[in-house]
Amino acid sequence: MLHIKKQSVLSVAAEGANVCRHGKLCWLQVATNSRVYLFDIFLLGSRAFNNGLQMVLEDKRILKVIHDCRWLSDCLSHQYGILLNNVFDTQKNPELWFTRPLSPSLLKILALEATYLLPLRLVLLDEMMSDLTTLVDGYLNTYREGSADRLGGMEPTCMELPEELLQLQDFQKQRRERAAKEYRVNAQGLLIRTVLHPKKSVTETAGKEGKLDLADGKL
Repeated sequence: MLHIKKQSVLSVAAEGANVCRHGKLCWLQVATNSRVYLFDIFLLGSRAFNNGLQMVLEDKRILKVIHDCRWLSDCLSHQYGILLNNVFDTQKNPELWFTRPLSPSLLKILALEATYLLPLRLVLLDEMMSDLTTLVDGYLNTYREGSADRLGGMEPTCMELPEELLQLQDFQKQRRERAAKEYRVNAQGLLIRTVLHPKKSVTETAGKEGKLDLADGKL
């Protein structure tokens, strides 16, 4: 936090569910020229702002660079009593897209928006197929590691889904049940933040963050 306080300019971003006064702020990212800090707001709640982060966000001497600060400002003000100050907003007026000729920097933005969708698709497909990939790895050994006597009484067939791959349904069911337990939502469908016991949770959190070199939220 000392490093952050010494800066004259910071970039700030946020992630969560419908980040505003009615939503849920999960992460707050703060970056300097040399470091990036990730603050787990979902886990720490208001405690995340007690070590000087609120002071930084409200400090009129430190410039905060934020893209569309309206929603984050609304969330911080109504949920945590924090008033953002001295913000440089990078959001652009949509009218500029009608400008001709378009500046090289904006043309680059247009190109990158499309370019990164292809690798993003591959990453998402890998994640979506992870359960099936795990089962297929085991499926490869079904006959290979079986005895010759067992294989002799079996007939190859492509009409039935193998028993090993039927486990995919069980995997998906277990994943849904685990998500329902770990990520509770209220009547509005918003995430409910788990309230931790102050003494125990602070100790455990500090221990976990220390291992990840995140005691101050630092990567």
